[in-house]
Amino acid sequence: MKTSPANSGPHKRWIRLVGALLLTPYGASSQQGPPRKAPSKVPAAKAAAPTEAGKFKGIWEPVNYKEDLQLNDVFFVTPDVGYVSGAAGTILKTTDGGATWTAQLGGDPQAQGPDLTRLHFFNETHGWAQSWNQLFRTTDGENWQPVGQDVRGPVFFTSESRGFRIYGGHVFKTEDGGHDWKEVFFCRAKMEVGGLTQDKSATFGACTSRLPAWVTLSAMPASSLRLKTGAPTGRL
Repeated sequence: MKTSPANSGPHKRWIRLVGALLLTPYGASSQQGPPRKAPSKVPAAKAAAPTEAGKFKGIWEPVNYKEDLQLNDVFFVTPDVGYVSGAAGTILKTTDGGATWTAQLGGDPQAQGPDLTRLHFFNETHGWAQSWNQLFRTTDGENWQPVGQDVRGPVFFTSESRGFRIYGGHVFKTEDGGHDWKEVFFCRAKMEVGGLTQDKSATFGACTSRLPAWVTLSAMPASSLRLKTGAPTGRL
């Protein structure tokens, strides 16, 4: 049997060479295995986001005042300016958000003075401090003077001069910053207790605790309150 010239001699060697060249990259890659991947970078750990509870967590610090005094009430008129009232007729003021305090009234635990239990300010300069029956007023945020006589019941001012207070079911009003008070309402209510109807001074609702609520007493139904004079309604 004769061999074809195409399958012998130089032609056969050429075909083998070309085949080897074509198969070399595949064979090499098969022997080396799959290409290695570069190691991925591990992201740096991030700080945990604050929870809602931690986000609004407050830190309380003691008042920085050198005297040992009982303090009863606090009122801030701005984020930095605030007042504190306390025993022995004490009123303290801060202008740096509470870092330091200066006595405007009292400030000495051995001093004789009323126990000031409540503060109220209409603005940065006009404010009032109360004991159980005494009222003190400032018109410049610095100096305090006693005003009125036997002023009982918490006061609330709607302007620099107009204010209201309630005591024992009686509502009083002032137009001069607390010097003089005039009774404008006598709050009474009918209640049924155990089948018995009683008519007595109101000790609940609009006529008692929160002064801002009873500033609008004139808008309440006439059946729920009455003027001491007997008039069905009235205006403050």
